[in-house]
Amino acid sequence: MRIVLMTAIYPGKRIGGAEYQTSLLGKELAMRGHEVMYLAVEAGQTAEYQDEGVRVIELPGWGAIGRPAHYQRIREIISDFRPDVGYLRYLLELAGVSDVFRGMQIPLVSVTSSFMETSPLFTGHDPRTMLRSVVNGTLFLHWKAFWSIRHSAVHVCNSEDMSKRIRRWLPGVRIETVYNGSPLPPEHEVHQLPGKQVIWVNNVKRWKRPEQFVELARRLPEFQFVMIGSLQSKGRYAEACRRMLADAPKNLNYLGGLPVEEVNKQIGQSDILVYTSKPDTEGFGNSLLQAWFRAVPTICLSYNVDGIMEREGIGFVTQSMDEFAARVGELMRDSEKRMAMGRKAQEYAHAHHRVGHMVDQYESMFRGIIETSASS
Repeated sequence: MRIVLMTAIYPGKRIGGAEYQTSLLGKELAMRGHEVMYLAVEAGQTAEYQDEGVRVIELPGWGAIGRPAHYQRIREIISDFRPDVGYLRYLLELAGVSDVFRGMQIPLVSVTSSFMETSPLFTGHDPRTMLRSVVNGTLFLHWKAFWSIRHSAVHVCNSEDMSKRIRRWLPGVRIETVYNGSPLPPEHEVHQLPGKQVIWVNNVKRWKRPEQFVELARRLPEFQFVMIGSLQSKGRYAEACRRMLADAPKNLNYLGGLPVEEVNKQIGQSDILVYTSKPDTEGFGNSLLQAWFRAVPTICLSYNVDGIMEREGIGFVTQSMDEFAARVGELMRDSEKRMAMGRKAQEYAHAHHRVGHMVDQYESMFRGIIETSASS
């Protein structure tokens, strides 16, 4: 198959969950013998190169060259490559990109990666972000893109909770759930011995609520806390975060943004990974998978993914800061229970979240879509 994958950027110095998952998909498909192009449509630059069998093309984005020129360039690239199927994991581009694919009669799979993309109303953001989206036109782009899901051959979500929400808005559209995947870690990265370290891994943004992790460290001074993530917010909130980290308790070590390899190493050395993102904002956090594959249980504050953690006995979902701190403290003081939960987490991840398992689902989906398109 000839497959084009599209996100905003290609993983490098900047990386997000959507880009990371799409790069895993692309490299595995290429390894299986498919011809794969990865189109980064908002990279801020123009470039072309190869990465593990994947042809990568970076474009500056419509903000740099204007919408007509931007979509004309995408049309030229798609026309030259002539893929059998497209895959877009960047909702704001869906309206324009779906027009390109429909004009060429090429089926397109679109993907939702966060709860903020499960309705046309752009809900889930804080008031300042919502106001900014009105001013810069993003709110309209989101609304138009959401309704363009109707033109996708299949729309994919990375949690069943998100799929259910979109089905309410678009009952006639084929919506499927494909969970995120993660590579198998080397044995030395798997958590082996109990310690005293709690870890938080996320880009530092308002809806990630890093202040809750700092508060957790303050409430549990007997343990060590490691915080990883680049500061991606701007303005007053960024300044508030800098002050907060400067005044953080001594048992908290903020490491900033790190390469994925170093992040995985730190997770494997930790006893619990905690997640503090606002509910109904994000999809399936990649750091949860990174922890489970390394036999590290997880505890979340108001953030749940299809009830997996408590159903499988691999973590907890708490509803208040008091309960959050209590659960982390209790589990950190019970190494036997914690290690058993970690082993269960590893078993669950191996059964459901291997990269190969995720790619099997997409590969089958792509083949079915291509066959249907050819016969219609």
